[in-house]
Amino acid sequence: LTLSGKDAEFAFTLHHHQFSLHLAFSMTINKAQGQSIYFVGLDLQVPIFSHSQLYVALSRATSYHRVKLLLPNPSEELKAINIVYKEVLTN
Repeated sequence: LTLSGKDAEFAFTLHHHQFSLHLAFSMTINKAQGQSIYFVGLDLQVPIFSHSQLYVALSRATSYHRVKLLLPNPSEELKAINIVYKEVLTN
């Protein structure tokens, strides 16, 4: 929204720019577990840690119409890789 005004009393033009802002919150997938969330947005350009995290993130929305996904380049293969650190599992 740009407002311009000219008045014979003043020798300048005033321009006012207004940007609309929307309040938003974010949380980790782990914090979302067990909650119902009205809108869910997932950035899948960065790989998630495991398949179960993807399930939790997608199932938090109260309706599948309220889920938005930010996907990587469409030419890349879409898959979730289960990451296992074997050194943690061994003594």
